[in-house]
Amino acid sequence: MCFNRAKIHCRLWHKIRKSAPDYFYRFFKSLKLSWLRFLFQKIYAGFMELVCPSLPHGQTKLKVMNPSLRNLPRKPIAGFMAALLLSCTGSVNQPQAKVPASTPEATFVPAAPAPEKSDSKIQVALLLDTSGSMSGLINQAKAKLWKIVNELATARQDGAIPQLEIALYEYGKSTLPQKEGYLQQLVPLTSNLDKVSEELFALTTNGGDEFCGLTIHEATKNLEWSDSNNDLKLIFIAGNEGFHQGPFNYQTACSDAISKGIIVNTIFCGNNQEGVNTYWKAGADLADGQFLTIDHNQQIVEVETPYDTTMVRLNSELNGTYVVYGASGYQYYAGNIAQDGNALSMNRNVAAERAVSKSLNNYNGEWDLVTAMQADSTAMDQLKDKELPEEMQTMNTEERQEFLAEKENKRKAIQSEILELNQKRNAFLKTAQQSGGQSLDDALLSAIRVQANAKNFVFVNETPNP
Repeated sequence: MCFNRAKIHCRLWHKIRKSAPDYFYRFFKSLKLSWLRFLFQKIYAGFMELVCPSLPHGQTKLKVMNPSLRNLPRKPIAGFMAALLLSCTGSVNQPQAKVPASTPEATFVPAAPAPEKSDSKIQVALLLDTSGSMSGLINQAKAKLWKIVNELATARQDGAIPQLEIALYEYGKSTLPQKEGYLQQLVPLTSNLDKVSEELFALTTNGGDEFCGLTIHEATKNLEWSDSNNDLKLIFIAGNEGFHQGPFNYQTACSDAISKGIIVNTIFCGNNQEGVNTYWKAGADLADGQFLTIDHNQQIVEVETPYDTTMVRLNSELNGTYVVYGASGYQYYAGNIAQDGNALSMNRNVAAERAVSKSLNNYNGEWDLVTAMQADSTAMDQLKDKELPEEMQTMNTEERQEFLAEKENKRKAIQSEILELNQKRNAFLKTAQQSGGQSLDDALLSAIRVQANAKNFVFVNETPNP
């Protein structure tokens, strides 16, 4: 390899110099040993082809990734290396799964015409304790976000698809402002699930004071909750210190919430009796909620399936069907790519769950012209030529419509394949379930199903989870 190395080195370095995000380029440039720099160039090139092999309409990777570096993982090198290990081995800790002979067959039924979207809402506020002992809780939230989203995506009310909105708060960390009660709103109620994922993956923990009553009060007061009694409005607060601590009475906070139709569910990270003794059950009882306990230190054992790798690849192809438009479109597209990377940095199982989310109804691609045209057939007519992708600016109206139709058809085919594989994946996972304590997603989904049924929401079996 030595006699060709200099030639390959130059060619690859030129490619990386043109396409790598700034921080990767600075990292490569800082490497003094040419052989080590060459190795990382090869690694990066492979990684970019895995996560983002094709970008919309002639845009360079640098142009797409740079509009907002804040949307990229907060620890890019660590996330990059984790994703590298996954791409090379299929898992950091375990080999690629094989299909056992006993795996149940799952027959894919082509999707019926999509149900109409309704004005009804499912609103969920997650209030997470980020004090020093809660690293396990945060890791569970990162690993299970897209599984929870996928379950909620199957909800229907009167046959129509409700809007899903998620908010995120953190509390109990000493680095948060004391005058604010050691809490902060990270994301308001939003349908932008990439933003929720971004902030969730940026969370860190350290010691502090946990004021549950004050946190519930702030979420009740400051979030834009629906006024409709037909909508499902839920608060989930998770932690492990006394529920009664802090300057705001938890009884008042929970009573105020339920008076506005907001159910408060409490998740105590520890054993049941301790949660009762520290008033977590009392708080839930006051707001018609459920008192739940989880083992927040339970290790997330993700069983990788033979379908995960293909689903990750299909998700990458799905990115190539987005037609990014508008002044802020590429920033949102960069956020989409970044959250693909965050999911993959956990493991392929999480990345596969995210691929399913992007193939269902609740993934909001309002920065994508195909999605915009599905909602409003006149959306393209309302745009100036400069707001369109460069490739479309020179097209006439008929060519633009044909271009969008081609992208839409390709997307539907990819999404159908992802959902078909997901049915087989779920059948595989049912045979590999492992017993253990209740985790965060188990607690949330069990409560949501019960409380949703009371509001006439039903859950269809489009994407059954194990």
